[in-house]
Amino acid sequence: MFHRQFIRIPGRCYATQAAPKGKSSKHTSLKKQDAKITTLPNGLVIASLENYTPVSQVSVLFKAGPRYEKGKTIGVNHTLRNAAGLTTKNASVFGITRNVEQLGGSLRCTSTREHISYSLECVRSEIELGIKFLSSVSTRQVFKPWELKDYQYRTTLDLAGLQQCPATQAIENLHKAAFRTGLGNSLYAPSYAVGSHSTDMLRQFVSQHFTTNRMAVVGVGVDHESLVGYVDSQFKVESGAGPESPASKYSGGEVRVETDSGLVYAAVATEGVGIGKTQEAFALGVLQQIIGVGPQVKRGSGPSSKLTQALLKVTENPHAVSSLNVNYSDSGLFGFFIAGQAEDMGKLLKAAVGLLSSTTKSGAITEKDVQLGKHKLRAALHMSVESNSNLAEELGVRALVTKEAATPGEVDKLIDAVTVADVTNVAKKVLNGKPSMAAVGDLTHTPYLDQLV
Repeated sequence: MFHRQFIRIPGRCYATQAAPKGKSSKHTSLKKQDAKITTLPNGLVIASLENYTPVSQVSVLFKAGPRYEKGKTIGVNHTLRNAAGLTTKNASVFGITRNVEQLGGSLRCTSTREHISYSLECVRSEIELGIKFLSSVSTRQVFKPWELKDYQYRTTLDLAGLQQCPATQAIENLHKAAFRTGLGNSLYAPSYAVGSHSTDMLRQFVSQHFTTNRMAVVGVGVDHESLVGYVDSQFKVESGAGPESPASKYSGGEVRVETDSGLVYAAVATEGVGIGKTQEAFALGVLQQIIGVGPQVKRGSGPSSKLTQALLKVTENPHAVSSLNVNYSDSGLFGFFIAGQAEDMGKLLKAAVGLLSSTTKSGAITEKDVQLGKHKLRAALHMSVESNSNLAEELGVRALVTKEAATPGEVDKLIDAVTVADVTNVAKKVLNGKPSMAAVGDLTHTPYLDQLV
């Protein structure tokens, strides 16, 4: 017993001793980097931002989204997304999966209505090897028919999930009503097209749209010169501008989908502003924040949201509302989205439309409103790009559309330059336009578009 106690005492005394002093070291501050952009002689655009993150991301974007589909190629983007990671010219499915996992990385494919992108995330030290597999997946597809058939269930599952998400259905239908074709094409393949996209069709679509002049490679947490070297050596893509891309004409219309749900999901919008119109785009962004984007605090009612306050006056039943602002290269949509009880939708929609109409009146937008809108827009944009994925997408889209890479400081200056007159003018231009509407749910009490405006 004595012996065991004797053993413990030195240990306690040792624990109270001061830690030995180590050698003093100087901490070196990392120099802040701005976004950089390079255009290769073949037309390929490379953009990057070195933010010293321990996990790097490289994304490859192509102007090949659903807006470029037509005829039998409708829905081909959905098939391409689900075919990402299948056998390529120099790697098997197993090889791609095993090697990316060995790098501690992740590889995914996503698409918007204008672009399809392939993204790789992995630790900085392995980015060079990771880019080899990213290049293989994004530019060396073979689309073996038996593999396409084996993975066809993914598309079926996606469509089944879409049927369980009426909010997404409403947004998809809003685009269909507003643009019909082009930007009106859905991110999802129609059910009749499942399994109809053959190997030859996919190869032809890729060869036409996956070209250097329609392509951008974006890196976040990557040295720019190193990224240019990786791209120049790893990506072998055909040169050319690909097929012509006519402007997507805004038409306006209405799509209604009846279901047995007790809720209704409805979206109403007019034609918005494209990314290319920078000044108007930022003014519209400020207007969106003024109108309201829903509660900013958990379980809050959104006291600064004009939309929320207007709808609270017509019903106390649970509902949700937010303004809607979508910007594409040459057009966009601006309006609102509402989810609520079926019996309340008439009152809710009329109140929201009335608020937007009142916004176009002279003096409706004050200097105080604009300043608050600027603060909210600046915060929303900065918080959005804290995610490497969002930052890479923002850099890539801007690089493809404007051939520029705006820094956060430049964005702040553009927001600061917005005036009351800018917001008032863009409100009159956009909100007085021809409306479009989509609604999903029990539409017994949901008015038609011509009954709202």
